[in-house]
Amino acid sequence: MGELAESYHDMKQAKQDSHWKHSKEELTWLNRTLKSFSFNQATGQAVIDTEQGKIDYWTTTSRWFERKSHRYGRGYRSFIKLLKDRGGLDD
Repeated sequence: MGELAESYHDMKQAKQDSHWKHSKEELTWLNRTLKSFSFNQATGQAVIDTEQGKIDYWTTTSRWFERKSHRYGRGYRSFIKLLKDRGGLDD
């Protein structure tokens, strides 16, 4: 049972490391391309200010939520499309 528990712990740690690596990559992209946003490192949540309201984006899971319309989604591509539609991307 000791080996099984150790394997589980190693897999869990690898998954957490992968989430935070993805989060750092997303944060780097956000820094390069967005006009203004704030980031909560404890939760991996970025709050993006657009011309039409605020959008919450979780960098670890690529999920997003538009506060004004209560619209939500998942995925990098749908998030990019939303930002283009809302005027949140730099030209």
